[in-house]
Amino acid sequence: MRTRVTNGAMEAINGLLQLAKRLARGYRSINTFRIMAYLKAGKLQLEVPPFRPLPTH
Repeated sequence: MRTRVTNGAMEAINGLLQLAKRLARGYRSINTFRIMAYLKAGKLQLEVPPFRPLPTH
């Protein structure tokens, strides 16, 4: 039996979880791993806004 179904989607999910695992290294909580996995899977852009010094009077 041959189909055109591949395991590409599962491999992509596995890759995201492996990335989250690497980023969460050093943390001892499974909760941290879960949060890191959600952040990576959701492709959130968490960039820090550019620094602008406060005006001096």
